[in-house]
Amino acid sequence: MDRIKSCIKEHKKLFCVYLCFACIIGIAIIIMYGTEIRDVLPQPRNVMRVKDGKAAPDNFVMLTEKTNIEQKISMVSKSFTGFSLWFEENETDQDAKIRVKLFDASRKLVEEWEFRTSDIPEDTFFNFYVPKIDVNIGDTYFIDIAADSDNKTTVPMGISQRTSYMKNDLFSEIKINGRTGIKNIEGEYLLDYQILDGTCESLKYFFLFVVILIFALIGIVFILLVTQPKKEWVFVFMALLLGGLYLLVIPPFAAPDEGTHFITAYAQSSTLLGRNVDDEEGNVIFEPDGAIFFVRKDYPDKSSYATYIRGLFGKEENIVRNEISCRKSLNRKSLGYVPQVTGLMLGRLLQVKGIGLFAMGRVMALFWYCFLMFWSLRLIPDFGKNILFVVGLLPMTVQQIVSYNYDSVLLGASFFATAYFFYLVCDKRKEQIQIKDYLVVGVLVLIIVPIKFIYIPLLGIGLLIPKEKFGGIRKKACCIGAVIASSLLIIRIVNWGRISNAVSVGSGTGISKYTLTDCIQNPIQIFVMFFKTIERYGSMYFQSMVGSSLGWLEIEIPDIIICGFVILLFCSLLELQDVRQWRRNERIWFIVLSAGIGGMVILSLLLDWTPKGSAVVEGVQGRYFLPILPLLLLAIQNQTIVLRKKLDTFLVSGVMFLQIAAVLCVVSTVAAR
Repeated sequence: MDRIKSCIKEHKKLFCVYLCFACIIGIAIIIMYGTEIRDVLPQPRNVMRVKDGKAAPDNFVMLTEKTNIEQKISMVSKSFTGFSLWFEENETDQDAKIRVKLFDASRKLVEEWEFRTSDIPEDTFFNFYVPKIDVNIGDTYFIDIAADSDNKTTVPMGISQRTSYMKNDLFSEIKINGRTGIKNIEGEYLLDYQILDGTCESLKYFFLFVVILIFALIGIVFILLVTQPKKEWVFVFMALLLGGLYLLVIPPFAAPDEGTHFITAYAQSSTLLGRNVDDEEGNVIFEPDGAIFFVRKDYPDKSSYATYIRGLFGKEENIVRNEISCRKSLNRKSLGYVPQVTGLMLGRLLQVKGIGLFAMGRVMALFWYCFLMFWSLRLIPDFGKNILFVVGLLPMTVQQIVSYNYDSVLLGASFFATAYFFYLVCDKRKEQIQIKDYLVVGVLVLIIVPIKFIYIPLLGIGLLIPKEKFGGIRKKACCIGAVIASSLLIIRIVNWGRISNAVSVGSGTGISKYTLTDCIQNPIQIFVMFFKTIERYGSMYFQSMVGSSLGWLEIEIPDIIICGFVILLFCSLLELQDVRQWRRNERIWFIVLSAGIGGMVILSLLLDWTPKGSAVVEGVQGRYFLPILPLLLLAIQNQTIVLRKKLDTFLVSGVMFLQIAAVLCVVSTVAAR
């Protein structure tokens, strides 16, 4: 404490800046709570939501005078206070009557409602409340809807495909006039509905937890700046605190494809624990401890936060009592889920359930990333430390490394590979390549190639390692050949099926798609598509790579915050006069590697996602370019602008301030839904 007090006296200006910022944040938090959070606390909390997306439904079933619609619902909590349905407002006949009835499992009437189409709220769920009912998990109820319209006007009701959920009793297909299925609409559907249980009062505890972490971050970063530990330690502390914030504000399954990745990690944990993994159809079996998956919300709302914080404190029950099957998992030969699987195994051995179990996998992913980044920042030469520091703490980066997405492993491994090869290239104390260096590179190949082999060109940085460190040009050539051969072998073992499909199969999902053969036969057309894609979406890719759109690209971060991070990225390039300068051919090589990986990213989405006839490549997201961002920034680093003193304090403070602003924006956006 004495050392900290003396350091504060020596850094009075910095202390005043941080104190002022803390006051501004405190005022903003008070205003946010009074104007946004407090108003949603008494609103109903949905514990299950069936709806694809957050805006108006894509599909509807028409409720007419001669139509009776029935939806079976299953309880996922110990009490029940109502449900919600999605009606589209009927502009033609405002006086059409709609009758809604709720029956229990024995078909006994529980409650009924009658209202007119003029009462339907616009672009939101219509809530139906009942006095609090104590129920058992798995109990079933039936919602019955009918209409009475003299003008015979149809009232559209939102529906979602059942394939988005599970084909079991938890999610039952709707019935029209006593029969399953919807006339003239192919597929199985459910009504868009919510099951309600209480209010969102728990949101205030969630918000309190976020506030505590924010002020802890401010205080700890200030202490780190005045005590001046090594940069890798500053990064680890900031990453842990920012990761903790993102663990909260990005609730379960709000990160892209997290549901699918959770299935895969859970299956791997079952394999290692000797539990049942797949059913006879190859679908992953979930025990009750992991059944939170079945009520996932890809588009989080205020109820997500309220349920999440309740679950973290052990106040949420499992939603099923027995084993239940979901769908097939992704490639299980990858090491992309090792930390998440470790967390799930530990949680299941400790009998942690539901949201708590889910959170353990996320926490282990964060620890893994911090471990890799600690060594990345320790090993990379000074010219790359600031670049890696800022890139490693961008909003999109932090969101991905605390999710079940294999990006948490891939990003850490990619950044470590970049750092390690620059260490081998530039560190003069490293006079000879040793056995341990070959082992490290081998492990990196084993991690990166099975996850996304398109990033393996990052190892091309190793070509710049002086031949003297290998013991001659022949040994260097042998090592390069060994890396290439091992990479190809792993690709052959793990990814050969997808590659062979990409060569000649263009309709694997019923949609005709491009193949490698098409690319070879029509190179000009493909080049034009690539050019149009970059021209049309290049700026969007860059902004989303930084973090302009979090979640499923639907949690928008204000442009001013993104501009702030862009400024920090630019400042991270600046170095002192005596820092190593890259020769022209080395810069060109960095750009070639970056462009090659970027081109392979776009090509992979052309083959895997883009239907034939599309003018541009579809499915490309900015986060796919994060692994090459440090290399690309190093390629443009130069001495046009040089520093007289380091910008470390500015960069660390800037990242912290902007991240706090981003976190509050995420909370404000999600809590308002």
